[in-house]
Amino acid sequence: MLCVAPGVVIHADGEKADAEVLRSALGDLKPGLRFRAFRSSKASKGLAFFNAVAQAAQQFIGQRYSFIYGRRSGWLGRLAHRNRSETQPFCSELVATVFKSLGMPISDRPVDRVLPIDIELACTGPDWTEVTDDYYLTPLPPELGRATFSAEGREIPFSEIFDDEERFHPGFEAAVEQFRLVFRTVATAAEAMELGLQLNTARLQQAQLLYDHPHPLFENDATLARSALHILQTPPGLGTAMLLSTTVSGGLRKLFPDAQLEKPFEALPSLSEIEQREIAMDLTGVRASLLTAIATMRVLCRVTNIPGFEDVALDGVDLEAARGTIKAVPALTDAAFNELGSHLQQIRQLGGPFGDVGDLMVEAIRLQRLVTLLRDGA
Repeated sequence: MLCVAPGVVIHADGEKADAEVLRSALGDLKPGLRFRAFRSSKASKGLAFFNAVAQAAQQFIGQRYSFIYGRRSGWLGRLAHRNRSETQPFCSELVATVFKSLGMPISDRPVDRVLPIDIELACTGPDWTEVTDDYYLTPLPPELGRATFSAEGREIPFSEIFDDEERFHPGFEAAVEQFRLVFRTVATAAEAMELGLQLNTARLQQAQLLYDHPHPLFENDATLARSALHILQTPPGLGTAMLLSTTVSGGLRKLFPDAQLEKPFEALPSLSEIEQREIAMDLTGVRASLLTAIATMRVLCRVTNIPGFEDVALDGVDLEAARGTIKAVPALTDAAFNELGSHLQQIRQLGGPFGDVGDLMVEAIRLQRLVTLLRDGA
């Protein structure tokens, strides 16, 4: 186990790696059964060292425990260890990995071959100091620990009448919950970005179908068409430029201000990966909205006989509903049209998926301009 806060440890307990109050992690302390705690003489006693241990250990939170000896250092271990992206450490492997990452290796063995006995042998050396009493609020006086008294025909040590649980440091449950809450926060954010991307991808596929077969846009009093035009209510150039300041991943980075802590949990995506998924989710959503708006306005251009749109299919389109939708197209003044041009140019210059969205915006604004000119002229 690794102590990461007063009375709080991170460990792999036979089921999973997790943060836990030490008293709970030890389970039932039977009379005479003691635990021992050691601190490396190379470790400082300051808060910075505890934070470094916590950061190195928390990456394993949420992973399943698995005892695979030599999972990466031996061919048999590599064969048995199917999960290449996670360590899934056993108890002593977790401890050895953390200390090695801090530049204080416990053993010369590879970390995936360090067993509890190796740690015990290392702790009896000159580089380690026993600090077991630090984990008790009221250490048992040595003279009482050795003394006995007679009762019921036997000698009973005084230590048996002292309840270890009552003397034990209670630990900070809030610290445990903080580790678990941060893990759940990152996991939820990653899952939300992935689900959001899947949803917007489905919307984009629907928009591509509507582009070729637009008649559903004008069913039920053109509900979908009118909804699609909402993206043109505000300058989309400004909206897309704001996507660069991602909100969810930006909030996560505030949880982990250390620039080196790019992947706080091994079992979860890195902060950069979550950021990229958020950008992809937002851009895909903007593309879907723009393409649906373009599909709508192509039909409006066709039914108003604007040249260049003769190839737009009107099969099944409710023409009366389409003509009524023209009034819902937001007005676009010359000033707004020119202002949008500069924003669109900035977006297109970003290249990649941003450039693709910029091109769609150019097309959407062009069609909006055509329809509003025709409507205002009429």
